[in-house]
Amino acid sequence: MRIKLYLFFFLFLISISFPYDFQNLYDQIKNISDEVFYVNSFDGTKLAYRVAEPKEPKYVLIFIHGISLYGKYYYHFLKNLSDDGIKVYFLDLRGHGNSEGRRGDSPNEDTFVKDLQSFYSFVEEQNKDLPIYLGGHSMGAGLLLKFVYYEKIKPKGLILIAGGLPMENFRQNNSLLKIKTTSKILFFTSYIFSHFRIIGWELPDSIDDPLIVKDYSYAFFRAVFPSNIKEIWRNLDIPVLSIVGDRDEFYPSEEVLRVYEKYKDDKRKFILLKDTNHIDVIIKCIPYIKEWILSGG
Repeated sequence: MRIKLYLFFFLFLISISFPYDFQNLYDQIKNISDEVFYVNSFDGTKLAYRVAEPKEPKYVLIFIHGISLYGKYYYHFLKNLSDDGIKVYFLDLRGHGNSEGRRGDSPNEDTFVKDLQSFYSFVEEQNKDLPIYLGGHSMGAGLLLKFVYYEKIKPKGLILIAGGLPMENFRQNNSLLKIKTTSKILFFTSYIFSHFRIIGWELPDSIDDPLIVKDYSYAFFRAVFPSNIKEIWRNLDIPVLSIVGDRDEFYPSEEVLRVYEKYKDDKRKFILLKDTNHIDVIIKCIPYIKEWILSGG
């Protein structure tokens, strides 16, 4: 029963990956040509990343994308932050975007955590005297919590955008994406055939991007999302900036405020942005991230 409940949670989470304005996000980046670099992970898998480097970098931010997406979709976010001396790395997770790896799956439950450890060490080596921040959007925020907890990583600060919160009540919005009929039929068998990519959805015909992942396995969700998120928050002893929109299609604002009140302390800054949903928070959060990093977290 516990496994099934986790799977329901994960499906609720992916249901907000394509909100009403996802088409606008796609239109903004579809004609952008960006430069992609590669680094080998612990098992030799090539991981793709993008980097925006200011002339005189003072801080480093490693940022992890949301589910289905990859670094290019955060292009404007990346360029904007770099204007203020923040060197930004965007990693395409294994099996996403330009990175190698089986699409929408994970060999083991610790694979993504180990990938992040490899990339974090690589970035540390390149920026030996600069403070490093970690940030993630949606799924990326949850994965970072798992990473810092199990690898005992101590970045300068942790930035969680529209994700990574120990919520108890979630908003299910079935109008935001069309779950595949086969996924509905095979839903209850997905935790048995854990590496079969049978959890998926149909994209609008106008979104023609072969690098978007739209089919996932249960093993992927087990590898990415922490199952002990409340425990992680209780033991989290690094500075945290959490930003969520008050119109987030997944997180009810009243529940966000309840979580903020329960987990507040001197090292944590919580922001609920007005008139902001799960996708446009990516742009609207930029001034707050700049201020937080430039002030030392």
